[in-house]
Formats: sequence, structure tokens, C-alpha cells
Amino acid sequence: MKYIVEVEGRQYRIEFEGERVLVDGAPVRLDVRQIADLQLYSLLIDGESFEVSVEEEAAAQYSVILSGELYSVAVRSEDSLTGVARKPSRGGDGVVRAPMPGLVATLAVEVGDEVAAGQTLVVLESMKMENPLQAPAPGQVTEVHVAAGDAVEKNQPVITVRVSGAGAG
Repeated sequence: MKYIVEVEGRQYRIEFEGERVLVDGAPVRLDVRQIADLQLYSLLIDGESFEVSVEEEAAAQYSVILSGELYSVAVRSEDSLTGVARKPSRGGDGVVRAPMPGLVATLAVEVGDEVAAGQTLVVLESMKMENPLQAPAPGQVTEVHVAAGDAVEKNQPVITVRVSGAGAG
């Protein structure tokens, strides 16, 4: 996943490739741990430790306190900025799978719903960033495998869609 993170007017390009993290193209060693059920996180960035408080102000907009300083942070997936749909992996069986581990922040469909290509099915949250998973083709939701708040693993079934028309397989 690729993100554009804007901190006080300065933009950074953040890429997650499995366990690897790139910031503006440079590799960074990153470990993030949430402290209890608080909005407080322990970060280890290239061996340097930080405590960070994060509060969501609006969709993809956060107030972050780092080393006693308050920052306004906006997080957008690169796909959302370019208008490219984030298509979850889907096998020939119509099962839509999570492209990354995360939490189900929003479940936007129910069994029986007709969906259009590009329609958001589920929003996954990973490292406090929201990732909409969109339908790769039009069809009907036949199974919902998750609920809001569920933790999912990469490639875990999320939604089953019976694809309509020529795309059906």
C-alpha cells in the first residue's frame, strides 16, 4: 500500500511492502505498538523510541502529539488521490480477500446487495490508515465473512460476490 501523509503542509510518500517500510523511497525500520486501549502508541523508528498520541479529527485527518508538539496530519492512500480503485484480491470463486492485515472499520454492504464495479464494500484500517476495498466488477453480495471491528489477516475472505454478466466465472 502507498500513502501520501501530509504533516503541517509537508508531504511524505509512505510505502508498505510486507514488513518493509519506505519513506520517500528510503527504507525505514519501523515497529508500532498500541499502549493498552488508548490512542497512545510506542514507535521504534530506526532504533529511536517515541511515544505518540493520535486522535482522529475527521476522516483521514488526525491530531498527533509527538515529543510534546502537536501536529496536524492528513493521510490518504495514493490510490484515492489518483482515482485508482483499490481492488482486493478475488479468485475465480468470487471471494474478495483482504489485501493486508487490519481491522474492519466499516462494512458497507449486506448479503443480497447489488454492487457496482468500484463500489466500496469494506473499509479496512491498518496502522490508523483507512483502506477502502472496492468491488472489482458488478454483482450481488452472497456472503459477508466479517463484521465491523473484526481483525483480518492478509488474504482472509471478506465478502463473496456473484459477479454479473460476462465477468462471471
